[in-house]
Amino acid sequence: MIREANHSDLFDVLKLAREFNKENKSFNVSCDESLERAITKIINESFTFKTWVIESNGEVVSVLSVKISECFFSEERVVEEVGWFSTKEARGSLENVLLIKEVEKYAELIGADKIQMTTLFESNISLDKFIKYFNSIGYKPVQVHYSKKI
Repeated sequence: MIREANHSDLFDVLKLAREFNKENKSFNVSCDESLERAITKIINESFTFKTWVIESNGEVVSVLSVKISECFFSEERVVEEVGWFSTKEARGSLENVLLIKEVEKYAELIGADKIQMTTLFESNISLDKFIKYFNSIGYKPVQVHYSKKI
C-alpha cells in the first residue's frame, strides 16, 4: 500500500536509510543524529518536501522523498528526489513503479515543470537497469554530479 509518510514512520524510514548507508559507499552519512535530523525535517516540512512510503504487512519497505523548488536561472518548478530507500526485496517491484507514478501525479497537481530523479554510481543497484527503466518511462539523463570527500 502506498501512502504519505507521517511522523510515526520515522523509525522505519531511519531503518531503511541506515541499511542503504551500510550498503553503499557513496551515500555514507557519518552519524545517526544527522540522518535522523534530516529525515525528521523531510517528514515534517510538507510545504517543501513530500514523502511517500510503501507498506507491506505492516512494515515500511520503501520510502521516496522529493523536494519542491524553483530552478535558479529560470522559473521552472521542479520536483526533485532527495531520497529513495527500499529493502532489497522491494527494489524493482510493481509497488515502486507505482510510487514513481504517485510522484508524477503530485508533480502535475502542483504545476511542476519537471521531475528529477537520481542514482548513485557506487551503489549495489544496477546502473544499467536503473537507466533502462527510467528511459522507458520518459526520463532522460541530464547531468552528472561529481563529489569529492574532504
